[in-house]
Amino acid sequence: MFLHKTSVSYKSENRMNRNWIKIATTILIGLLLTLFLLTACGGGDGDQEQNETSPVTIDPTVPPNEGPVKIIIGNLSDLTGVSSNAMGVINMAVEDTVEYYNEQNLIPGVEIEVITYDGQFNPSYDIPGYEWLKEAGADLIFTAVPPTPVTLKPYVDKDKMVLFAWAPTMEAISPPGYVFTPCNTLSEYAGYTLLKYVAENDPDFPKDRPALIGGAYWAETYGNGVLTAAKEYAKAHPDQYEWE
Repeated sequence: MFLHKTSVSYKSENRMNRNWIKIATTILIGLLLTLFLLTACGGGDGDQEQNETSPVTIDPTVPPNEGPVKIIIGNLSDLTGVSSNAMGVINMAVEDTVEYYNEQNLIPGVEIEVITYDGQFNPSYDIPGYEWLKEAGADLIFTAVPPTPVTLKPYVDKDKMVLFAWAPTMEAISPPGYVFTPCNTLSEYAGYTLLKYVAENDPDFPKDRPALIGGAYWAETYGNGVLTAAKEYAKAHPDQYEWE
């Protein structure tokens, strides 16, 4: 009886250790996504020598004979829809980064896996895709499809499932919840910044009149955010822009 109780206690302790390892590793993977997405969004000085990636200093205690802790990233993407060309590059970056981390054992005792759902840039597939990824064991969700975070916000907030969105709007991250952006800007900020930059740096920008400006996007959240912000900026700076 004593041996049985000890065995149960040992297993419970091991499960607790593995759960804490999964939580800590999920945070580390969030930082990993932030690293490569900030590089994609902003970039650095091309002439500046980049530092080599250093191993993450974590030494989780993995129970013997149970193998590494597996963390699954659920990627809700577009493989066959109108944004599939752009998403293909992003998916490749995610998969290559994960493969590199696994091969170099940068998070000791942890194996990362990516599973992808083809949402086809169709909002009606966002919720089924999210449920499918959860059923497949996803520990966190990543998406670069702009409308998806808005659709999934109430669901991930309720489930306390972390979702990293590459192209979010203020609607997706406010009020604060479980939707985060590893990128360095929101779509609204991109609209403001673009118009300010053009007015100050374009050598052909009109000097004797406001520039006539208009825009076209797909009818989706990111494009709507950019155009709404651009229109607001133009109205606030009538000496620079006339919105059409």
